[in-house]
Amino acid sequence: MPVIRSIHTLDMSPDEQVLAEKLLRQLESEEFRFEDLARLLEDSELADLLITILRASSRQLAEGHKLAILGLEQELSSQAAADLLGVSRQHLVSLMDSGELAHRKVGKHRRITLSDVLRFARETQRQREVASALVEEAQALGMGYE
Repeated sequence: MPVIRSIHTLDMSPDEQVLAEKLLRQLESEEFRFEDLARLLEDSELADLLITILRASSRQLAEGHKLAILGLEQELSSQAAADLLGVSRQHLVSLMDSGELAHRKVGKHRRITLSDVLRFARETQRQREVASALVEEAQALGMGYE
């Protein structure tokens, strides 16, 4: 059973990425103070982006979840990926070795991108839902599955 419960991804268009860079420059400015936030919010596009980010983050924190902000291209160790999926590291390695999970080797170590971990988790969940629906249908038809 995957540990991943709720992942909120923000896919940015090129224009939104430019806005994010503008927001970052302003937030990282040495002179930036909390009072400057009101000025940032006057730019409606920046405000929309900031509100999207704050909503997604606040939802996770309000539900009692720890918060991690990673890029989907971030590479994880096999142990970190196994922890995210709620499986043993050895099981994850066997999935990688069988070709079910894309990865690359760095020396003796395997690395897998967060996007590949999330893709695998979604596919696994979809397969479970299909299997569950088939079992329910077989039970409804009286095919002996109890």
